[in-house]
Amino acid sequence: MPILLLSMLLTAPQLVSPPPVGSEVAQMGSVLDRWTGRFAMRGTRATCSTRRSSGDAEIDQVACTAYLDCADGFRSRIVESNAEGLDKAVRSVMKADLAGKMNACIADRRVALIGALAARRAQSAAR
Repeated sequence: MPILLLSMLLTAPQLVSPPPVGSEVAQMGSVLDRWTGRFAMRGTRATCSTRRSSGDAEIDQVACTAYLDCADGFRSRIVESNAEGLDKAVRSVMKADLAGKMNACIADRRVALIGALAARRAQSAAR
């Protein structure tokens, strides 16, 4: 009887646990790298659209959400940098500073959003 039980344990299907969230985040980051989009700011209205999908609609949404969140946070500075009558050199400095800060914000926001998506997917897979 003990041999039968051992035999059953050895041939039982192995349950595969979901991948650790860290590896899922890295994989999603690679998928996000395939995404291209178009960002625009008209007045105080920010828009984002996908030009080439990553193949995963939720990851595509991460890219646009990151941009829109950051554009919202920098809205007043964007409006200031577009003010009429602003000296060209001053505008250039403001735009360069804003671009650097927006890029950093978008990168940080993408990491946070991908982490949250990976955690949701891992939780769903564990159910």
